[in-house]
Amino acid sequence: MNLIGAVSGPTAVGKFEMIRVMNKEAPSVTFGLRLTLLSNADLEPWLRAKLGTLPASTERLQALKSDQNWVVYNSGPDTMEALDMRELIRLADEAGGPVILRVSPALGAKLSGVASPYRERIRTIFISPVAEKMVGDILINQGLGGVRSFLHRRTQGELLAEQVRDGGDINSPRVLAEIQKFARRAYWDMQLAPWFDYTLINRDGPANKNWEDPVSGDARQMVDDILAIVNGGAPRHCYKWPRDLLPEPEGMIDPT
Repeated sequence: MNLIGAVSGPTAVGKFEMIRVMNKEAPSVTFGLRLTLLSNADLEPWLRAKLGTLPASTERLQALKSDQNWVVYNSGPDTMEALDMRELIRLADEAGGPVILRVSPALGAKLSGVASPYRERIRTIFISPVAEKMVGDILINQGLGGVRSFLHRRTQGELLAEQVRDGGDINSPRVLAEIQKFARRAYWDMQLAPWFDYTLINRDGPANKNWEDPVSGDARQMVDDILAIVNGGAPRHCYKWPRDLLPEPEGMIDPT
């Protein structure tokens, strides 16, 4: 039985870099599947084709919540999407070996609660840019506002460093607006960590030199642990993020 690792986390925690390294080191692993999601988002046809979504009414998506073959989740304040688990398993079977999917925190949290027999195939993995102890220390000294501010600054800094590395224009209003959008979302993403099977700590952002060959530091540990998980082994540096550390998320997802 090949396993499916659903990997998620805030922006700029090294998910793209992870796949680049694994492509070289783990040729038996399949990265990504051509899944088709149902969505009630009002999208232009070209964008819908690019994202791989089919239109569906809110009423239809609400009705699918009672069907255990579907995972329905809120990907935005007014946007619902649905994944057909039968299609996911079929494509994973065709892949033959372990599969790693990059998923949104909202989808990853919902995949942790899918029904049997799908659950036996899924391993949900959350990549955190900060350790539980540091979050706890910030909460004691600065409260939730301090945690929000820390995650915002961290995400913003990593994305700016990535732009510099790639020769991007960090003075562009469009680029800066995109960076701010992802930075503001980081705290909400972190609130979903408790619903994942595993949490890994990776403080090596996309532009960190630890991603250069030979891969080292947190980046090395993250790659090794994810490969261990999807191959049915025991990760060495993973733990379960506690549910009582941060408030439960509101508005966009009901993780139960």
